[in-house]
Amino acid sequence: MKFEQPTEVTFWHTQSGALTKAIDDMVAKFNSGNDKKITVKSEFIPGSYTGLFEKNQVALQAGTPVDVSVAYESHVAEYMRGGWNIDLEEYVKDKTLGLTKESLEDVFPSYLEGVRFPQYGNKMLSWPFAKSVLVMYVNDEVLTRAGVKSVPKTWTEFQAAIQQASRGDTTFIIDPNQVTAQAAQEDPTRKRSYGWGNASDASTISAWVYSRGGTVLDPEKKQVRWTESPYLEAFQFAEDAYKRQYAFTPPRAPGRDFDFVSNRMAFAMQTSTSRPFIRQVAQTNGRQNMPWRIAMIPQKDAAKPATVQFGPNVALFKSTPLKQAASWAFIKWFTERDQDVEWAITSNYMPVRKSSAETPRLKGFWEKDDPQGKQAFDLIKYAKPEPNVRGSDPIRAVIAKALTEVSEGKQTSKAALEAAAKEANEILGRS
Repeated sequence: MKFEQPTEVTFWHTQSGALTKAIDDMVAKFNSGNDKKITVKSEFIPGSYTGLFEKNQVALQAGTPVDVSVAYESHVAEYMRGGWNIDLEEYVKDKTLGLTKESLEDVFPSYLEGVRFPQYGNKMLSWPFAKSVLVMYVNDEVLTRAGVKSVPKTWTEFQAAIQQASRGDTTFIIDPNQVTAQAAQEDPTRKRSYGWGNASDASTISAWVYSRGGTVLDPEKKQVRWTESPYLEAFQFAEDAYKRQYAFTPPRAPGRDFDFVSNRMAFAMQTSTSRPFIRQVAQTNGRQNMPWRIAMIPQKDAAKPATVQFGPNVALFKSTPLKQAASWAFIKWFTERDQDVEWAITSNYMPVRKSSAETPRLKGFWEKDDPQGKQAFDLIKYAKPEPNVRGSDPIRAVIAKALTEVSEGKQTSKAALEAAAKEANEILGRS
């Protein structure tokens, strides 16, 4: 493909605040530096990823698709009902626009696995963009105070650690009323500390299941495996921890990060992109020197670690051959090593490329400003993608609700999972 005439493409994304400027700056650099007569126009779409998904649906059905859009795997699976996405394989292998064998192998295999869709002939229907990994945040100050000598590697060790770290007579480092009125109202005294601050989230549950050797879906039957032992073990572990008051559900951000910084919890399992928010809360409250780190979540077998990866990719929609090729040229450029390093530093997402971690720029940043970023990066090789079949998006709310009901003592693990599995399989059957 030769770009012999000016070509403009539009890129929709949901990165707000400072990240909007970061993307705009990178787009401007691409526009001024490429010799292919390509101009990219980036547009921030207010709201959530769900809002962007709905906007894309309207545009696609109206026959006016955007050229490039941020998209989760589950959203791409829905777009493909109309066959609107481009298979990127032809561009990846193109002699002029494609990637060399070495360049392709530099991208984490699990990222590439997540953008291939078995439901659609294993086509490559999107490309990695803003990736994260589910990690365990460790408050070393709380562990030291509780006499926990090492970070637990197995679920058995984790159970002992959260028991030891849970106390009822804690004096917090920071006045909890500083955080939000909502957080203070939920628990006015906030006198108890817990080993584990947990939130009901579908991706977190997937990580627990992966760590126990399980999978989310039966690919042949296209049914969930939520009644199998990895799920039951995971839910029963959480159920027991809540009953014994070793775990609690912190308020949504900023309360969640505040509770970690104020020593209300020893462990939290959440996205690797929480790092800057924890650091900001610590800085604001004079706790910038608090000792904390990132570690792998507990495992059934520490010799076979696994966690979950998530985060949106970018998808190309069918338009004209020239616009499609120009869109790919931009995506390829954005995820080349120099830009990958810049985006990882600016956004706190994980790099797409393995080699990015070897650059002086990223190594220096991690060493000086973000040691937990390197700790998270070292876990990517153990991360697995979530299902990308049609219907996988709505069933996320079903499993998250089931865990909430278990943690609140409204249902047993077995009953909650059986009911959730039935509902999820009905959704998948209609998809």
